[in-house]
Amino acid sequence: MRVTPTPVRTAATVDAGRPVAVVVARDGRLPLGADEAVSEAGGSAVVATHDQQLVAAVASRVVELRDGAARERRTMAGASR
Repeated sequence: MRVTPTPVRTAATVDAGRPVAVVVARDGRLPLGADEAVSEAGGSAVVATHDQQLVAAVASRVVELRDGAARERRTMAGASR
């Protein structure tokens, strides 16, 4: 099965050609090697998780996808950076 991605448009976007690490977190934990992947991507990452505490701990910017719509929101971690 082939999936065609739909672009998400927000107030700020990642520059084309700039690397972004994609990290899928399960059970409230980042996988082994996630820190290295994010470092190699220059600090930019997309973290997919349902764990709100993990999001608050690691995110400086959150784009929530719900019912096909994207909405940007702030986090506590983002407010301190």
